[in-house]
Amino acid sequence: MKTVIFLNGNINDYDYCKSVIQADDYIICADGGYKHAVKLGVSPDIVIGDMDSVNMSVAGLNTVLYPKEKDATDGEIAVRHAIEHGKGSDILILGGIGSRFDHTLCNALLLKIISDAGKNGKMSDENNDIYITSSKITLSGKPGDIVSFIPVSGTARGVSVSNMKYPLSKFDACLGTSRGISNVMLTNVCSISVDDGLLFIIKTSDNK
Repeated sequence: MKTVIFLNGNINDYDYCKSVIQADDYIICADGGYKHAVKLGVSPDIVIGDMDSVNMSVAGLNTVLYPKEKDATDGEIAVRHAIEHGKGSDILILGGIGSRFDHTLCNALLLKIISDAGKNGKMSDENNDIYITSSKITLSGKPGDIVSFIPVSGTARGVSVSNMKYPLSKFDACLGTSRGISNVMLTNVCSISVDDGLLFIIKTSDNK
């Protein structure tokens, strides 16, 4: 049981979405994210936002309408609702990656709000699982999967990597460095930890 948030970004593989959604998940649609739920035949528990991107009727649904001019994106509002009212400790964001890089980056950084609230956040599509950690994360996958880490701000100190092709121990990763890009899983489980700082962790099955 988890909370799933549909945002208004791109979803290219709806079969992937079907594979990660369970019947008892709590479903939140942020504005135009409702179109993805419709295509999947999923009934959302709530639709939240200013509704400027919804091109179909939401009549009869549980909706919370916000003004178009506001101090947070519909995605952030949905995340904060998930923290307060969602189910379980896991929050999965789908449709968070799109053609507007500003929205994509902001959506990924929403994972920090989730982490700060003591929840487990992930933004995902058919090729990528994106996380934020300030401590340690253990990932499941398969040998050959690509795993990267990117400092979120300043210097991430004491980064250690295990069960991957290029191990690291207590490495200080400065913002802007590419040292953590494109490591390779050697087993079905790997881990990355950081002593001080914040890291994006991205596991991908697309090695292009």
